[in-house]
Amino acid sequence: MAMAKAFAPKAIAEDWAPLYRDIVNEYLDRLPRGGTVDLFAEICGQVAARILAQTLGICEASDAEMIRWSQRLIDGAGSFG
Repeated sequence: MAMAKAFAPKAIAEDWAPLYRDIVNEYLDRLPRGGTVDLFAEICGQVAARILAQTLGICEASDAEMIRWSQRLIDGAGSFG
């Protein structure tokens, strides 16, 4: 219940959606122009990492750190068997 307010539809529409939009636009603006771009490789991991850093309040962490930490958490959680 402590997190319910942060994830209410109003909070998502007014707080999270603009933040996500700004992050995505920033990363899209970095893409090279005039050629073929692999959006998965160039955008997905970095955008997810930046959103995770913002959500957790550790904005100073780099995208590479967030990707590495996230993957290690996933790997660790998946090895419970």
